[in-house]
Amino acid sequence: MENITQQNNQCGMPDQVDIGQVYQGDTNATAAIGYNSAGQSTCAAASSPSHNGIHTVYFDNRQPNVLGTTCTIAVAHAGASEIVEADIELDNDANVWTTNGAGPGCSTEYDLEGALTHEFGHWFGLDHVSDTHQTMLRAVSPCFIGFRTLGKGDVLGLQARY
Repeated sequence: MENITQQNNQCGMPDQVDIGQVYQGDTNATAAIGYNSAGQSTCAAASSPSHNGIHTVYFDNRQPNVLGTTCTIAVAHAGASEIVEADIELDNDANVWTTNGAGPGCSTEYDLEGALTHEFGHWFGLDHVSDTHQTMLRAVSPCFIGFRTLGKGDVLGLQARY
């Protein structure tokens, strides 16, 4: 998460956003994420009992070709929105992930740190972009470690938001 909260980037841009995080321990809570009849990830409605106010990073069975999903619940306060719950669900198949990036033997695995940086970008309110040099690009290639840090547009998006 520090890649987002500290705005780690390769552009030489300083951290100018006052956001942070605190690890509060393990939980048995699950992410408020489901699937529709087409097999696409869906976020539970804000009124759903599956929303519990606990920010969760959760590993579960995912649909093919979907590495992760992030759902956020925000409420309006004085013209701004506050995220009151954010859940990330990642594929629980250990064969999908690598923590060695593009190291020897990597061929079909995805970089876990890069995927989490992308999903935490959603957690902090960033959307997908079409620029291939940004961490918030919708798709990633196996063994690619470039999403471990933010692109200039990602940093500017956080600065605009916070």
